[in-house]
Amino acid sequence: MRKVLGFLKEHYRLKYKQVGLWLMACGTPNVGKSSIINQIRSISDLEKKTATAKAGPAVCTTRGVSGFKILNDPLMFLMDTPGVMIPSVIPK
Repeated sequence: MRKVLGFLKEHYRLKYKQVGLWLMACGTPNVGKSSIINQIRSISDLEKKTATAKAGPAVCTTRGVSGFKILNDPLMFLMDTPGVMIPSVIPK
């Protein structure tokens, strides 16, 4: 996770300084998107580093899109999303 934060800081563009950089974690259900957000927050430069993204063993723990601050300098946010499933097509 430290390498991920280092990469984000290294590739940060100054044009995002006012509003911050917004990233999104998306993927299939129950792969650890919320856990990754919590882990990144725990090693960030934030004053309050408590886990805020709900994570659990059950599918559909994340019910909606939520944003979490992951860095103060440079300002960055990470959006947590519920699992995305490929729709199945039933032939006629």
